[in-house]
Amino acid sequence: MLKIKVFDEINERTLTHVVNKWLENNTMYEIKDIKFSTSCMTTPEYDQIYCFSALVMYEDEPKQYKPKRYEIVEKV
Repeated sequence: MLKIKVFDEINERTLTHVVNKWLENNTMYEIKDIKFSTSCMTTPEYDQIYCFSALVMYEDEPKQYKPKRYEIVEKV
């Protein structure tokens, strides 16, 4: 079953670290896609707030070993 994990951080460096750490700890899942997004807003006091987000899509089923199939193209 396809699942998602959303990450939201205040800067790119932290987002990169958190996503990489999650990927390292979840190698049993097959990653389907990763989406990245940034946004910025201003407070009434004119402070800028940045948001860096990542959405990781992965298969919930643990990866299974699939042996590769080889074909004989030409006999030697």
